[in-house]
Amino acid sequence: MATAPTSIGIRRATLATAVSLDKSGWLILLAVTVGTNLIDFAAVPAAGTPPGAAFLLAVLLRIALVFWLVYALLRRLTDTPGPLSVTIAFWRLALLQMILLIGVGLATRLGAIMTGPHPTLAAEWLGGLLAIALVGLLTIRLAAWHTALAVGEPFAALGPLWRGQRAITTPLALAFMVLVLPIAALHLALTLVGLRTPLSAPAHILLGIFDGLVQAWQLLLSLALGVVGWRFARNSASQAG
Repeated sequence: MATAPTSIGIRRATLATAVSLDKSGWLILLAVTVGTNLIDFAAVPAAGTPPGAAFLLAVLLRIALVFWLVYALLRRLTDTPGPLSVTIAFWRLALLQMILLIGVGLATRLGAIMTGPHPTLAAEWLGGLLAIALVGLLTIRLAAWHTALAVGEPFAALGPLWRGQRAITTPLALAFMVLVLPIAALHLALTLVGLRTPLSAPAHILLGIFDGLVQAWQLLLSLALGVVGWRFARNSASQAG
C-alpha cells in the first residue's frame, strides 16, 4: 500500500478511493439513496399510528436495494469485472450484511431504552448516533470483509484479512470518526425530521432528495474505508509471503 498506515494517510486514501467512483456508479448510488428516501417518506405512518404494510414493504425494499448497492459499488471501486451481476459473492456479502444489520438493530434498541419511552427528537438522535458510533468502531475491521466478499473471496479469507488489519485498526477507527460519523450524524438528523415531523409533500420531497445526497456520501465513504483496509491487508500478506 503506497499510503503510510497513519490516520491522515488512511483518510487520504479513503477520499481518493471514494472520488474514483465513475459517473454511472454515482447515478446508481443516487438513484437508490434518493429513491428509497422518497418511498420511505411517502409511506411513513401518521404520528401515533402503527406502521402499516406500505411502510414495512418500503423498509424491506430499502434493505434489499442497499444490500445490492453495497455489492455493486464495492465491485466498481475495486475494478472487479461484472460489477452489477449477482453471483455467489452477493449472497455471501448479503449474509454478512444481515448479521451486521441485526447488530445495528440491537444497538439501536439499547439506545432507545436509554432515552426512555417518549424521547425528544434530540434524545432520539443522540441515542441513534451513539449506536452508530458503537457499532462502527466495534466492527471497523469488518468493513474490509465486505470488500473481500464482494470481489468473490471465500469466507476462509476473512480470518487472515482480520489479522492483516491489526496495524491500522486505530487509524481506521480515527478515519471513521472523522470522515463517516459526522455525515452519519447529519443523515440521522434529516431522517428523523422526515419521519417524525409533519411536513408538506413538497418539503418531504426536498428533504428526501437532500438526505439522499448526504446518505450517498456517507455510504460511499464507509465502503471506501473498507476498500482501503482490504488493500492494506492484501499488500501486507503479499509482502510477508
